Amino acid sequence: MQRKHESTGNVLDSAIPILAAVGVGSLIMLAGVTGGAFLVMAAQRSNRSVQREEDPGARSGGAAADASAGRWQSPTPQPPAVTHPPQRERIRTMEVASQETTARVEALIAHKKRIAELRVAFRIRTLQTITRWSSGAIAAALLFALIVANVAVGWSTLALANKIAIPIFALALGTFWVVRSVETNAMHLYKKTARELKIELEAAEELRLLDAARLGLPVPDRQYSYKDSIPAELEGLRKDGRKYRRKHNFAQTVIIVGSLGGTAVTALADTPTPIKYWAMGITFAVGVAAGFTGYYKWRERAFYLQQTADDIERHATAFELGIYPYDDDDEHTRLAKLAKEIELLRVEQRKREQQLDQPHEGSAEVV
Repeated sequence: MQRKHESTGNVLDSAIPILAAVGVGSLIMLAGVTGGAFLVMAAQRSNRSVQREEDPGARSGGAAADASAGRWQSPTPQPPAVTHPPQRERIRTMEVASQETTARVEALIAHKKRIAELRVAFRIRTLQTITRWSSGAIAAALLFALIVANVAVGWSTLALANKIAIPIFALALGTFWVVRSVETNAMHLYKKTARELKIELEAAEELRLLDAARLGLPVPDRQYSYKDSIPAELEGLRKDGRKYRRKHNFAQTVIIVGSLGGTAVTALADTPTPIKYWAMGITFAVGVAAGFTGYYKWRERAFYLQQTADDIERHATAFELGIYPYDDDDEHTRLAKLAKEIELLRVEQRKREQQLDQPHEGSAEVV
């Protein structure tokens, strides 16, 4: 029995290394099989993702295969949407069109700035030219009159006239010299003559119209721009109205004061000779003021301009507040109605101006 137990123990001792080697080998084989399975699954997942990127229609099949592969697998993320070439071309075309529109709008703004500068320079150069020629003509006429009168009559006889004429001559000559020096030292636009500036102004306005025509803004955009120009239109109408009102008030003041003064001077029994000349000048000024007032109709022009400005302001205020007749919900309809009403007011104002310019006999024929 003892020998039997010893033989059994020897067999077990010799079998233990074999069993350990078999177990270690089995574990290595199991790890290799598991690693291989993992590698195969990873390769399949990478192939499916590549197929989805190449063919969007294979997404549903890939999702079903992933679901059947195992519950432990995480869902495959959706690839980003790919922009098709036609859509890219449309986007690129829209961007180019937007850049061209912006460039043309900036060109229009530059044209307006240029036109404004030319208008200011044209007005200043016109005023300088008129002042220079007027002062030069007055100085030349006074110099010629002083020389002829003093030679013909004598200095002592014309002493009072010389005391008045010489300072006027000096003032006219100084004005001519100052204006001429300013024109000589002028820079940029102010070095050109008024005629050249007028030609450039007409050319700049024509270029602005051409660029505005090529821009081709939609009708709603033009209507918004028209609405934004209403405050400037109102200011222009009121400015002209104030100008005509000042002229009318000045003429009426001359008529009233001159009539009373002339009547008082001529009523004197023993009127000296110099005062008679003053009375004659006052009567002449009253006649001139009355004639200009009746011919140019400054009061009527001021009244019509103020009336048109008030009507335009009333429509603009109704549009901003959304009250009748601009209580429509559609913005484009409201803008079109506002532009129509203001244009009708402008046409009516032009007809009134034509009526005032017509003679009294034919003014009733102008509608």
